Amino acid sequence: MYYTNTLGSVLYSNRDFKLQKWAFPRRHLVLVPTSAAHLDVSFWNTRHDEHPLDTFWAERFLVYDGDSSSGPLKTASSSERDERSQFGGDGIQKNFRFKDSGLTDGFMPYGIGERTCPGKAFSRRKIIAFCAIVVTNFDIELRTKQKDFRSSMKFFGVGTESPKETIPFKIRKRCVS
Repeated sequence: MYYTNTLGSVLYSNRDFKLQKWAFPRRHLVLVPTSAAHLDVSFWNTRHDEHPLDTFWAERFLVYDGDSSSGPLKTASSSERDERSQFGGDGIQKNFRFKDSGLTDGFMPYGIGERTCPGKAFSRRKIIAFCAIVVTNFDIELRTKQKDFRSSMKFFGVGTESPKETIPFKIRKRCVS
């Protein structure tokens, strides 16, 4: 029997086990950070290296109709293109859908296994609620022409990620009429 913590790491086993060339004695601590899977270039779509994995790409999880280079996975199949929505943020109407299914091997933000984060559902809802409140009540304008923002690896592996450099922006409360 294997036990995992919230980072998805195998903590210990009741018996010795071997994984490729490594041997793990029973009841010894083994840490395997799931964040390494989040930077696996063989799994994640980088749109032909246009959007490296250490760069923020807002559309990484969007699958666009007729665009085989869109979506989070390295290769997207045509069977994944259902339940499309209409989008016109740049004035052009596009068919897309948000995709987060099929990512279990590469995306584990709350850990994996029986010891996954117990607050997973609550925190997801809080993040969505916070983003909805900000988008509804505020206008945010980036004060830079830069479009790609590299991530800082300062806290890599501990669940926190921030931009490498300061991103200037202007925020103001939206007038409600």
